[in-house]
Amino acid sequence: MKVLIVAKTRMGSGACIGGFTSDEESVRLISADSDAHDGAGLEYEVGDVWEVEATSAPDIIPPHVENIIVHRKRRLPSLGNPIAIIERSMPPKVGGPAVLYEGLTQSTLSGSLYIAESGGIPSYSTTSWRADQPLVRDTTGRRIRYRYSTEDGGRTLTFVGFQEPCQTIPAGTLLRVSLAHLWRPDDGSITEYRCYVQLSGWFLEETGNQEFEQFSGHAASPPEIDTPPRDDVPPLGDTPPLDDSAALLHLLKTVFGYDEFRPLQAEIIENILNRRDTSIIMPTGGGKSLCYQLPAMRFDGLTVVVCPLISLMEAPGDAVTTEGCVGCFP
Repeated sequence: MKVLIVAKTRMGSGACIGGFTSDEESVRLISADSDAHDGAGLEYEVGDVWEVEATSAPDIIPPHVENIIVHRKRRLPSLGNPIAIIERSMPPKVGGPAVLYEGLTQSTLSGSLYIAESGGIPSYSTTSWRADQPLVRDTTGRRIRYRYSTEDGGRTLTFVGFQEPCQTIPAGTLLRVSLAHLWRPDDGSITEYRCYVQLSGWFLEETGNQEFEQFSGHAASPPEIDTPPRDDVPPLGDTPPLDDSAALLHLLKTVFGYDEFRPLQAEIIENILNRRDTSIIMPTGGGKSLCYQLPAMRFDGLTVVVCPLISLMEAPGDAVTTEGCVGCFP
């Protein structure tokens, strides 16, 4: 199936990925090896289109009924801004927080929105929303939250997306909202399980139906979408070039902790991503290992990177020992 990525939210050291199939089904992509893959989901970006082989997730627990297990995948050309498809596939609720989740939301004394298990759990976890007034960033807590103003102090949603937080999200902006898993603290202060309402992200620029037609293969007006077969799609595993500079810099920052590449690293990584045989000669500390580790996160499936760092460290020591100079390291 073909899936457009519309949401990427933080989940441990990896990411939770939301999308729509070309027949307008809302899905959450779960990696088949997520338990052994700390960075699961980081390879996806909002606006990406992926062709996936997936099965329904076992042990579905409402409200997270959209989960599918991805076994194989490959990236197709990106679509850009997905607003047109979101509007079609998940028409947004318009108004205040009370319009969300059939009016089941409640709030804590501090304003955090949640849904209580005792009041009924919705049959879905994600929805679209166009708030009728701005959401303002709330800096009073440890986590990033956005506040919808009310006479009794406001309602807040914790921001869990990967976007750069802004100070104010204008009224009418298309928002993606999701429910966290059922939770209650261990201290007994709350006896019932709750799903807290989260802000997954927002889309600031409107687009027309061109993206929708490109994704589905049909005009936007028909009520049903059937994805036509494509003769130009290579078999799974034949990944097109992945040298998206913005995506590479994002991985460099979020996974490896660097703001920019060292000399020659970007050129080497681009060469590897385009599947060219690459031999690197660089000084110690030049960043050779990253040149192979980062591309491994962009390729589909399993990529093995062999880093003989222990051997490199032991070799000078063995040479010194052979010369009878143990303890004479400079």
